[in-house]
Amino acid sequence: MINLVLFQQLFNILYDEKVDCKLEKSALVEQRMLNWNKINAQICFNYLQQQFYLVKPSMKALAKGNNEEVIIKLLKNLINCTQGNYHDAFLDDEGIRDIADVMQTDKPLYAEGEDPSVVETASQRSAKQSTGKRSEQFAYLEEQLQQNQQ
Repeated sequence: MINLVLFQQLFNILYDEKVDCKLEKSALVEQRMLNWNKINAQICFNYLQQQFYLVKPSMKALAKGNNEEVIIKLLKNLINCTQGNYHDAFLDDEGIRDIADVMQTDKPLYAEGEDPSVVETASQRSAKQSTGKRSEQFAYLEEQLQQNQQ
C-alpha cells in the first residue's frame, strides 16, 4: 500500500514545496479515499494544473492498496510531470555526470496506448476499449465534476 503521507512528501521533495493536504490517518478505506481526493484536488488539480488526475476507481484502488498497476502509474505520472516542469531536465547533463550515473533505456515510460493524463485501472481501460466509447462510470464522474463546478 502506498502511504499517502509519503506520496505527499515525495511531491514536496520533487517540487521543493510545502504542500499540506491535511491528510487524516485511518484504517478505513473510505477515509483513505477521501485523503486521495484531497491529494487529487490540491496537487493534481491546483498545483499540476491537471497534467494528470485521479478518477474515483483509481482513488479507491489506491486507498485499498491492492492494485500495483495504479500505484506505479501514479508514480510514473508524478515523475513525468516533474521532468516536464523543470527546464533543466532538457539541458546537457554533463555537469552532473561526475556525481550521478546516467540511466538510459530503450523502453518508453508509458506503454503504447497508455494515456499519461489519467490514472486508471486496467478494467477501466478495457471497458473503454471494448465499448469504443466512454463508460457510464466516466460519464457519471464528468457529470459530478460539472455539478461541483457550478
